[in-house]
Amino acid sequence: MRNCAKSPHGLFFCRHPLIKFFGIGAFVICLVWSSPAKATPINFFVYENSSQADVSQLDNWVDVQDGGSYADFTFYNDSSISSVITAVYFEATAFSSTSLINGTVVTPQPSGVKFSPGANPSKPAGSIKNFGGTWNGTLLSAGADAPSPTWGLSSGESLTIRFDYNGINYSDLIEAFSDPAKFRIAEHIPCLPNDNSVWSMNSAQVYIPLPSTLALFGLGFLGMLRRRIIRT
Repeated sequence: MRNCAKSPHGLFFCRHPLIKFFGIGAFVICLVWSSPAKATPINFFVYENSSQADVSQLDNWVDVQDGGSYADFTFYNDSSISSVITAVYFEATAFSSTSLINGTVVTPQPSGVKFSPGANPSKPAGSIKNFGGTWNGTLLSAGADAPSPTWGLSSGESLTIRFDYNGINYSDLIEAFSDPAKFRIAEHIPCLPNDNSVWSMNSAQVYIPLPSTLALFGLGFLGMLRRRIIRT
C-alpha cells in the first residue's frame, strides 16, 4: 500500500517513515506513482503557405487530455502575430473512425469564442497529402460562427472538442499521433498580416513524459542522498 494522501491544496504527500529518512527523493517517487501523466501537448506546423506569409511567430498547439472514458482536445492560439484559427478538422481514418465517437464542441465556450460543428471548407487544403497521404475524410470539423474572424481563436483564446473512447485508451490515442497516416488534425488560420492565410497540421513528434522516467530520477536522487547520510 502506497500510504499516499491528498492535501487540502490538491497535492499528494506520503505518510511513510521513509519520507523522514530520504526526504524529497521519496516524495518524488510517491508523487509520480500518485499522479501519472494525463495530458500531452502536440504542436502544429504550417504545411500550406501559398502566400509565403511570415509564420515565424505563429504558435498553435493542442493539449490532449485524458478524461477516463473520453479525450478532450483543447486548441490554443499563443501566436505573437495577428492570426485567427477559424476551423479545425479531425481526420476519419481506419483508426479514428472506430476508436473516437460522439465528437462534440464542449460548452460553454470561452468568452469571445463560438464554434459550431461543420467547418467551411469541409476539408483541409489538399497539399496535406504531402504529409501522410491524401486526406481520407473528415471525422469531425468545427468552424467559427460568422463573422469567423470575430468568433475564431485569436491569440490567448482556446477551444475544446471532446471524443468518447471506443475500444481504446489514452495511450493508444497518443501513439496514433506519431504516424501521420494513422491520424491527423488540421487547422485553417487566416487573418495573418497582409490578410494572408495558412493551413497547419499536428506534428508527428510527440513527447510523452513517462512516469517510469521520473521514477528513475527519484530513485537516483534517493540513492545519492542515502550515500551522503551514510558518509556523515
